[in-house]
Amino acid sequence: MGFGVDVVSAMSITKLLDMEYALLIEDHPLMADAIGSSLWRWLPGLQIVRAYSWDEASAVLQTSSTPPAFVVTDLQLPDSTPERTLQSLRQWQPDVPVLALTMLDDMPTQRLCTAYKVLYLCKTAAADQLKQTLQNWLGQDRWAHWCIQPMLSNHPMQGLTARQIDILRELANGRSNREIADFLHISEDTVRTHIKTLFSRLKVKNRTQASKIYLQCKDGLPLTQV
Repeated sequence: MGFGVDVVSAMSITKLLDMEYALLIEDHPLMADAIGSSLWRWLPGLQIVRAYSWDEASAVLQTSSTPPAFVVTDLQLPDSTPERTLQSLRQWQPDVPVLALTMLDDMPTQRLCTAYKVLYLCKTAAADQLKQTLQNWLGQDRWAHWCIQPMLSNHPMQGLTARQIDILRELANGRSNREIADFLHISEDTVRTHIKTLFSRLKVKNRTQASKIYLQCKDGLPLTQV
């Protein structure tokens, strides 16, 4: 497995074998959705595994047969301290690139990141700054490799755009058209148009049927870039 897939909960992973993935450790659901969706959109050739706590992150690292390609972590986790998080990551994976994406904007935190050879970026940074930081940090060759979207034949969602997948995901999350529009910063008319197209492409008649297909098929999800 090495497909671009929806962000998944770390505790739902039963095995991570021979799979290229990045690990996102973030306890705030909205922030995790925003960061995870951006990573998924920028790097469709890479799995994005999300952990909501250090305990969940530890479960991923212990379960996987391969280390993550990189780790993006908050430093204010409910079950860890900044130093414990970075120290534990370095004990588990001493050579894996780690980015601390945090609201802690002080010199002690930055010195801590330097001590553990961890890249630091404040959460107040814009999405474009995060993207550029990741590109420079990981290198253009690896970034370009993960930008390539693997194509899967006969997948129910083959050929859907990233925006259509975003809307389908939020349908499955139970959001209304207005909530989806607000969440994705688009108009409600645009949402309705996409949903009509989704129903036609997926050959379904309602939101429940569309959500069922998404939930059953999101692992290994193929994307077409917008």
